Amino acid sequence: QILSVERNSQRLAELSLPLPPAERSDGAHEGGWAFLRAALEALAVQAGAEPWTGSSGREELDARRALEVAEQIASCIVVASKAPALQSQLELLSSEPLPTACSEHREVKAMVPAVLQRIELLMKGLPGETSKALSQLMTILRYSDSADASHSTAEN
Repeated sequence: QILSVERNSQRLAELSLPLPPAERSDGAHEGGWAFLRAALEALAVQAGAEPWTGSSGREELDARRALEVAEQIASCIVVASKAPALQSQLELLSSEPLPTACSEHREVKAMVPAVLQRIELLMKGLPGETSKALSQLMTILRYSDSADASHSTAEN
């Protein structure tokens, strides 16, 4: 289903596996955040948000199909969150990125509150049912987002 929408297929094809840190040049663009960034953006777009990238406009999405795709994307993120690399990234989201952090890290950090809001709106629209994958993703992202809030509160 995800691949049947042309824009989704194109975005999935843009995902990349970064070179190990020791093999990256100083100007390397990819810092290892491509999957999480692309997946969160795709989920938010399926939930009605505008793309963060320079895409021109949004195509009209069938609401039921968009929900199914959003659930599948959420499920992918939840399953991937068990991988050590993604666990590290989710931990890094609990604090402000360092000035030397790659742009994708900063973008993911900025996306989290908006993605959480979109997931909440999606779930409110579900008639009497809840999506396990969306609920689990909300828990994962809220932990990252709330951990940052508790750091800020503790510092003030």
